[in-house]
Amino acid sequence: SMLKVALFAKKKIDRMAKYFSSLDVFTTFISALCHDVEHPGLTNAYHINSQSDLALRYNDQSVLENHHAHIAALLMKKPNCDILSGLTSEQRKKFRKTMISTILQTDMSVHQSIVAKFQNFLRQSEEFLGDDCKQFLVESLVHLGDLSNPVMDWPMSFEWARRVIQEFYHQSLREKYQGLPVAGMEDKQPQSVSKVQTGFIDFIVTPLWKSACTLVPELDDRFEILQVNRQNWVEYGETAMCPPPVSKQC
Repeated sequence: SMLKVALFAKKKIDRMAKYFSSLDVFTTFISALCHDVEHPGLTNAYHINSQSDLALRYNDQSVLENHHAHIAALLMKKPNCDILSGLTSEQRKKFRKTMISTILQTDMSVHQSIVAKFQNFLRQSEEFLGDDCKQFLVESLVHLGDLSNPVMDWPMSFEWARRVIQEFYHQSLREKYQGLPVAGMEDKQPQSVSKVQTGFIDFIVTPLWKSACTLVPELDDRFEILQVNRQNWVEYGETAMCPPPVSKQC
């Protein structure tokens, strides 16, 4: 769904495309593709609390995101994966700088900062998009993609949420077994899932996507789907049944 949103947004932001080079676009797609590479299905909190090898390697700082960027770089060093072979030395440096920063910005600990920056960005003129602004737009687009599950049609949104909930539940079991603080989800009952999902939509997803829609009104249809999905989660909590989908059966 990450690449789907990136492709969708690219088609919609034609009025801003003139500010981005082909390298900018290429870097955005590769960052989106690699932003979760070799994800272990456990959160940063688990790695830090358990003092895992990854947490020790990255000094508890954006543990997973640093790992994703590292693995992506290693993959691109392989002869059969050297997708940067046609770039100049300067282009490679720019690509690497942007990709690393973009992947690190998918750490949810910086989410509120991104939303605040988005609000400030909306007050700027498009005619003055410097390198810093372009970098921020690339980071924001990938972060939007990372939080795109709730704006997808209900069948896909429900399925991805179910998988994430399953991951969190398994993490909570591991945390209990190891005597760690429980950061995962302990309860998979519909009422609990509904509460978590509506809270996620209200406090995390909505502020970010509302800002994105202000910048790019063509994304409004995604925001409408978000509101439909929120109501579907409310109904799921009340009935313990998958609500009627937007387009096809669950």
